[in-house]
Amino acid sequence: MGIGSEQVPYYEDLGTIAPLSYLHRLDPNSKGQRWYYKVDDDTAEVSFFPSVTTVISGTTPTPEAIKEHFIAKHGKDYKDVLSESADYGTFEHMMVQQLAKFGHNHWPSHSIKYYNQMGRDEAIPKTWKKRCQKAMLSFAQWMNDYKVKILAIEMPVYYRGLQGGIEDPEVFFGGCIDFVVEMTMKIKGDWGEVYKSGNKKGQPKLTFKECQVIAIIDYKSRIKNGYFRGHIKQLNMYKMAWNEMFPTMPIDHIFNLSPSDWQASSQPKFAYEFTSQIEKRDGADKITKDEILYSARLFHSHNEPKKTDTYIHDEISLTNHADAWEFQDTVQLLKTRTRI
Repeated sequence: MGIGSEQVPYYEDLGTIAPLSYLHRLDPNSKGQRWYYKVDDDTAEVSFFPSVTTVISGTTPTPEAIKEHFIAKHGKDYKDVLSESADYGTFEHMMVQQLAKFGHNHWPSHSIKYYNQMGRDEAIPKTWKKRCQKAMLSFAQWMNDYKVKILAIEMPVYYRGLQGGIEDPEVFFGGCIDFVVEMTMKIKGDWGEVYKSGNKKGQPKLTFKECQVIAIIDYKSRIKNGYFRGHIKQLNMYKMAWNEMFPTMPIDHIFNLSPSDWQASSQPKFAYEFTSQIEKRDGADKITKDEILYSARLFHSHNEPKKTDTYIHDEISLTNHADAWEFQDTVQLLKTRTRI
């Protein structure tokens, strides 16, 4: 784990919800794992939280369908293609979040800005432009369809397994929710209507009613093979963390959102996939709290944050090379950091 760290990319409260405590992100360690940490304002104690996706990838095999698809299509270069695909996904996230935050987006001024933030300085691949612009149109359509109000972007949350005010470090995890939103959706329930005829006359009738709800949205760039179990688990872990942190404002509704193919015509339809994952209550896709806690414990039993790191001085010479480096204690160094 590198000592270099930063506060989570750009939490935006947009005047509604503020985090209880800021998470800071540490550089990925030698295993490619992402860890977060927070420093207690009163005691200066440092707590470490593996990211939700790190816990999932560290305890759940990659679905074979993903591997087989990329190997069949790209052969031995499939890992490079996966890396490029991940970069594009990050880029699309940034562009969509820009649109959500400010209500507009401009190519190329914003695209170049976010592309450079990713550490890439070559020309933006030509295929990215139309794909990303279509994604933003689909996102805008979704916001209008569900009368969405963005409450927070990249919302930092963490789970501590609190029981009677006591935390359990063996189940810690954390991460950043793409979007917390208020939206309007149709919910089926007993809204006071009754059957007017037939055998059920006078009995309550389940109907749909438009309701405003608070929801967690996890955004994915285009999904071709459907959402995998890991995607469902990711959302349920965010929900667990949120509900522990905000017990007076619990969230029940969790969704995956991704743009999908659409055809331009005189009246184009900007399509998207919007899937509720709270409905996965039965069958193979059912995610339980016990399963999540088991995964967290399994991960912590085989992994831990790096407690020391090697610091190399800026000046190196033939005469001082033996003294040009030193071990640094990660925890002690982080305790001295101030919140950005």
